[in-house]
Amino acid sequence: MRGLHQFYKELALRFAEVGMQAVAIDYFGRTAGLTSRDDSFEYMPHVQQIQLPSFFADAKAAQDYLYSTPAGKKPTFPVGFCLGGTLSFLSGTQQDFGFAGVIGFYAGMKRNLNGEGTILDRAGQIKYPVLGLFGGADQGIPNDQVQSFEQKLEQSGVEHEIISYPGAPHSFFDRRATDYAEASTDAWNRVLRFISAHIQA
Repeated sequence: MRGLHQFYKELALRFAEVGMQAVAIDYFGRTAGLTSRDDSFEYMPHVQQIQLPSFFADAKAAQDYLYSTPAGKKPTFPVGFCLGGTLSFLSGTQQDFGFAGVIGFYAGMKRNLNGEGTILDRAGQIKYPVLGLFGGADQGIPNDQVQSFEQKLEQSGVEHEIISYPGAPHSFFDRRATDYAEASTDAWNRVLRFISAHIQA
């Protein structure tokens, strides 16, 4: 929900530190301009203006940027949190990206962007392996929704790993990592293992 907050810039550096190229995109840039995304940023008006075709175009531009670096064309994975998790999974419904996998933390299951259906509606359209990480105590994403998402992926035959951390709230990784250090560490290690496994696949 926070857009290109400092946390996500630093997360891109964490990926770089383990040898992975990463780029963080600002999906509010089209409506908010190049303004600060600190904790005072009022994101909700911009959430309401997100258009999926524009988001997909921005994500494709980021992917093309990575492909243009000296490392060349390597397997790519979107990683998102909350709204970004929803967008990560929705991007997984698009064949053109050719992702090696899609990763989402506490993605809202009922968010219906542009009236094109929720993640639960479109889970069967995801074309790439899925890693989903959720807080078991997330009041905004009940466990039955997470279980329904997992069942729909199972039914469609999409490779997936869905993890729910008992007692962990929403944003346990990006806002409360110190309080939920064990869950956050495990989640980070799962992300790295998932990427490594699907780079080699």
